[in-house]
Amino acid sequence: MMGSHLNRANDNLPKDIAFSIDYLSTGGLGEVVMITDAAYRAKQPRVQSTPDMILALCILAQEAIDARRAAKEADGDQPS
Repeated sequence: MMGSHLNRANDNLPKDIAFSIDYLSTGGLGEVVMITDAAYRAKQPRVQSTPDMILALCILAQEAIDARRAAKEADGDQPS
């Protein structure tokens, strides 16, 4: 399962990925969203990023998905 592979709580992440996670978690996500939204609205087919930033986004997204799933299960909802 992807979630277990991306679980950063037990991983020793490379410093560049850890830095990217910290950056995104302390306000950088808003900047990334703003830049990406501007590119989307301008109908640009791609945005430039680095592999460490993409991996950090994937790790944070997986954590959010896992947390949402756990919250739904705690409320008695079926996982989706």
